[in-house]
Amino acid sequence: MVTVSEELRWEERTSCGLKETEQYDCESVSSEGHMGTKTRYASYEWELTYHEALLETDWTKIEERIQAAEAAMKEKLHHFSLNHGGTPEENHAIEDAMNGLNVLKREVVGWRERRAG
Repeated sequence: MVTVSEELRWEERTSCGLKETEQYDCESVSSEGHMGTKTRYASYEWELTYHEALLETDWTKIEERIQAAEAAMKEKLHHFSLNHGGTPEENHAIEDAMNGLNVLKREVVGWRERRAG
């Protein structure tokens, strides 16, 4: 089980706003059963909502998390369309994240089918 701490700490923000790093703590249980806290970093402002969707363990909340992550990424892409297209690295990261959310959506559909069936 993985939970994201409610407390967010801004680690770094550049003046252009294209690269932000948010630090947050995750509690996790290793395969050996040991509790631990890991610090994760989000390189872009939309990435936090993406990580929250990936780390959500409550199936009843996961679709809401996916929608929030998609909205944040679409907003960033819209911003790029108005401002020279963004960096190739961030565009690639958004593409990868969208693919990850598509996999997660398929898992949600499977969960619903198992629950209904």
